[in-house]
Amino acid sequence: MNNLKEIIEKLNEDYEQTLKQGTAEAQERLLTILDELQALIREKIQDLTREDMRKIIYKLKNGQELSAHDLDQVRLWIVGDAQEYAKSEQDCQRRQSELQDIMTDIKHLQDGENILADYSRFRLLLRKASRVLSEVFYFQQQKERVDKFDQTGQQISAADRPFLIRILEQKMNSSEF
Repeated sequence: MNNLKEIIEKLNEDYEQTLKQGTAEAQERLLTILDELQALIREKIQDLTREDMRKIIYKLKNGQELSAHDLDQVRLWIVGDAQEYAKSEQDCQRRQSELQDIMTDIKHLQDGENILADYSRFRLLLRKASRVLSEVFYFQQQKERVDKFDQTGQQISAADRPFLIRILEQKMNSSEF
């Protein structure tokens, strides 16, 4: 599977199979497939831009200025994933609204006639709040990564060059990075 269309078609087949089976095992298998696809796509992006990155590393090592295109490539390698995620701000706002609703539900919990049911409901709401908050937190982390890159990425100082070279070379040489 080398092209995007084939990958997407296969993913949709796997998703439909997961829906048909409707089991936790099938969903776990789909999660594994999604994780593997993320790694495959990261590697594909790196393969497509590897030659450009070699030239950029050469420029960095030799004190040459980077062009706007070069900076875009560095951005892609360093914060490309975070940049796409940070674009989903509307989704984050929806999650924050969901968290607010959960907190409102928690606020309205009272020790009533069925204390055990109230505690069970409270536990469920805490689990939901934790899940939603982790998504909001991840969004915020990615947004801050992009913002930090934007602040420093336009002006690469002589002191920053060795650090940036090391990161780019590690990304180039490792399927894990």
